[in-house]
Amino acid sequence: MTSPDGPRTEIGDAVASRPRPARSVLVVVNPTAGKTAFHPHRPGAEGIAALLDASGLAYELVVPASVEESVAAVRAAVARGVDLIVAGGGDGTVALVANQLLGSDTALGILPLGSAMNVARALGIPPDLDAAVRLLVEATPQPIDVGKVNGVHFLESAQIGVPA
Repeated sequence: MTSPDGPRTEIGDAVASRPRPARSVLVVVNPTAGKTAFHPHRPGAEGIAALLDASGLAYELVVPASVEESVAAVRAAVARGVDLIVAGGGDGTVALVANQLLGSDTALGILPLGSAMNVARALGIPPDLDAAVRLLVEATPQPIDVGKVNGVHFLESAQIGVPA
């Protein structure tokens, strides 16, 4: 049995709670994610940092200037054994981070900052950033399926032809 405070073990009628072990967390924020007319008030890196600080989560925040910097930051974090890497962005950012985690023990977290956020919606991650940050702190990682077509991995869907 688990609780937001960590794993719990039932002992007769009493319940003993063990604190959740400290995790190492890297948050990769795409600075251009969701910058559309649909989301004119998306927080920048400082706003994301304030949300994370308020949650009590210990983290390292990276705002890469390019896809190559994103990939390098995620690969370096996986190599040093980071427990959780959070993709702060849209579906493209989530896919980029997820592809670097394949075959590792590092968990993927998502802060839904993009325009459509298909992957986050499919996984039940709320669009409200406060609620999404709470999930990063409280939720237990769950496995998800990853597909592969012609050497390209995908999380949510694959398309053939012209999407409707």
